Amino acid sequence: MNEDRMPFIGKAEQKLDNTGRVTVPVAFQRKLKGSFFLCQGINVNCIWILPEENFLTVLNDMVRKIPIDDDEGQEMKAVFASSAVDRTLDKQNRFSLPPHLIKYAGINKKVKIVGNVDRGEIWAIEKWQQIEEKNIEKSRTKGKYGLLGLCQNDAHPGSS
Repeated sequence: MNEDRMPFIGKAEQKLDNTGRVTVPVAFQRKLKGSFFLCQGINVNCIWILPEENFLTVLNDMVRKIPIDDDEGQEMKAVFASSAVDRTLDKQNRFSLPPHLIKYAGINKKVKIVGNVDRGEIWAIEKWQQIEEKNIEKSRTKGKYGLLGLCQNDAHPGSS
């Protein structure tokens, strides 16, 4: 499969160093060749990691879909765009997180870097643990996405 078309998948726990740098998981390094963007997650308190092409797609979608007279939408677009920073990996496959994004995501020292198909996400470790626990329980009770046919016939592979 073409490296550029590979989704962001997997997860890794990392620590910020004293200067706010974080090491990128190996699986993400292939996706982050050259320039990429960090920005506030939309509707979530995490940091999005977007390759340049994905970032431009999000911005173009916002411009196309948010009417100029939609004050709330225009504010959201401005906050999103103004939070964005351009980054590249250093020789040790690290990048620095800016203080405004560290604060936004509630990050102390440990983070969970997770794949979310079209983007990577950086979460405060405690927040990610809560999300995982909540979704493990939802998967047991056939939450909303089980009803969309993602788990056909209420059976999971390997179950009888």
